[in-house]
Amino acid sequence: MNNKLMLGGNIFGHFADKKQTSTLLAKAKNLGITAIDTADVYSNGLSEEFIGENIKTNREQWFVATKVGLQSHASPEGLGRKNNIIQRVENSLKRLKSDYIDLYQIHHFDPLTPLEETLEAFELLVKQGKILAAGISNYNLNHLKLLKEGDSKCIKFHQMPLNITNFSQTKQVLFESTKQNISILAYSSLVRGLFNEKYISGDIPSGSRASISKNVQADLTPDFLCRLEKTAKLCKNHQVSLLDAAIQWVAQQQDVRWIIVGIREVDQLTSVNHAAANTLPKTLLNELEAIWLGFRPFKK
Repeated sequence: MNNKLMLGGNIFGHFADKKQTSTLLAKAKNLGITAIDTADVYSNGLSEEFIGENIKTNREQWFVATKVGLQSHASPEGLGRKNNIIQRVENSLKRLKSDYIDLYQIHHFDPLTPLEETLEAFELLVKQGKILAAGISNYNLNHLKLLKEGDSKCIKFHQMPLNITNFSQTKQVLFESTKQNISILAYSSLVRGLFNEKYISGDIPSGSRASISKNVQADLTPDFLCRLEKTAKLCKNHQVSLLDAAIQWVAQQQDVRWIIVGIREVDQLTSVNHAAANTLPKTLLNELEAIWLGFRPFKK
């Protein structure tokens, strides 16, 4: 499983119906993309159901990651409890039509539950064979320091937002994860779709994610658009696309195992797969990084 791309399951059941999900998964497998990340809250469980229905006949050929510890439109507080994790893993297994999960992750840090209790639940599930590895998601530097004190051996992955625009804020988290021998699942590598020339003018294209999300619109600050335009010009001079730049910058960060991409169309999947197969010179990546040095993403 050498392909670094992992399908983001948050679109299944939301932007992609059952038939579209089947088409995307079939195309992904044909391209050698056989890893999927989802969560029990995505489309209220429909994402896991759609995935399970599509991979049940060749389950062993897929790496399936899912998450626990959130309820739709709610905080993670109290959801890292052992009894909650033990109960909800059974529901995920049922929806995924599988007797194991390759990677089970806590969706967010739970400030109301001792970390030791969450880790105990994961360690038990690993021992039982219901999950093959455990992971964390969206942990900050302080959370990682607590994890180190817990000395858990079952945490193998950290899912975190990682892209060329936010590295000034995430590099310490990336470094600490690496120091603890935790591999990275990177999401938001395309900056929620905004790392695209169509936004340089400042206009919001009809049908885009920004057209339906005020949070995404708020990211289109003058500073972001200025740096995006500079990036596009540099890429054009080197005859590479913004997509190539975004994917390759993440792919070449230390200990990034997978890059999660949320793809709605088959053509998009082909383009992203092509970008992941390219290798850009380190000098170009350094120039791109310099453009975004000191950039502070919009605070939600």
